[in-house]
Amino acid sequence: MQYPNRSLATLALAVAAVLLCLALVEVALRITPLERFAVSREILGLPFLAWDAYHGSHLVAGYSSGEVRVNSQGLRGPENDPARPRRIVCMGDSSTFGIWVERSKPESDTRRIHYDSYPEALQRLLDAGGYGDWQVLNAGVPGSTSLHSLRILRRKVLALEPDIVTLRVGMNDHAPPQVISWIREPASPVLRPVFHLLGELRLFQAGLSIFARKTYPPGGRHAIPATEFAQALTTFAELSREYGFHLLLIDYPLGAASNSDPAALKMAHFYGEPGVVALYRTHHRYQEAVRVLATRQRIPLLVTEPRLTGDRNPGFGDDFVHPNAIGMETTAALLYDELVRTGWLGDAAEGELASDPEAHR
Repeated sequence: MQYPNRSLATLALAVAAVLLCLALVEVALRITPLERFAVSREILGLPFLAWDAYHGSHLVAGYSSGEVRVNSQGLRGPENDPARPRRIVCMGDSSTFGIWVERSKPESDTRRIHYDSYPEALQRLLDAGGYGDWQVLNAGVPGSTSLHSLRILRRKVLALEPDIVTLRVGMNDHAPPQVISWIREPASPVLRPVFHLLGELRLFQAGLSIFARKTYPPGGRHAIPATEFAQALTTFAELSREYGFHLLLIDYPLGAASNSDPAALKMAHFYGEPGVVALYRTHHRYQEAVRVLATRQRIPLLVTEPRLTGDRNPGFGDDFVHPNAIGMETTAALLYDELVRTGWLGDAAEGELASDPEAHR
């Protein structure tokens, strides 16, 4: 009659021993530098940008240098300001984060990296325009895709209770996987919270990293199909209605370039295309999905292309993917005007109401 109780006790001890061992391993992983286990690593040669299988590309929380500052929540810029209760969160990839390349000569590999961003420029315009209760938060992450941005929205941005979310994506959705690959979260709303709960464990992250190395071999191609890209944007629209924030889409133009430009051709190859023309063609297909979605869902779409790529390509320099300083200022000015036009900002206090980027330099 004692045997069942003894068996249960043995089983309980075995389970407790396993849990204790797992807990000790978790503690060991937390006190050991992550790079020892290849759980997280710097990517693209940028010290503020890391990658792991659970988070994908992400900013290193607390990083600070002369040009780039990452707050404790992993967003570029200062900490949240309680004195500014209304929030605009700008989401996207490196063109939202704010980075562009200037070469000493078109054919040269000698380059200088700049970190101008339109979210930062938008903040200056809001302050000058009398909208001092608004704070602009930069949730852009180099390498981000539509699916990755959707995950950042769920994991970080919704907790910030944003009033307005802007989204500018579509370049990395058709890029090679070594920049953007990550283990996708479950589609099931039941399994997704469990996945995120486990994702906070270093042991789980280490296991995912091992799995990712086996699943995503270097040089493989895992672009996000245009249909899946459109579905991710649709989910953004659904969440905006569910959580009560305004959603605004921003187009993603490319500057003028040709196959005769070695740097442009190299960039096209980086994005897995045989040439610049092929890259434009693929990118146009994804941007058409943005325009269709905006029309169907009745979501404002900010069109920056005419101003950025007009006469003499003013919004781009040697880097035809990322807008230059003028392009960032122009994007911010157009975005400011659009937000005022929609009425989403409410009434402004007394201030300098101007949206010409030249007036704020």
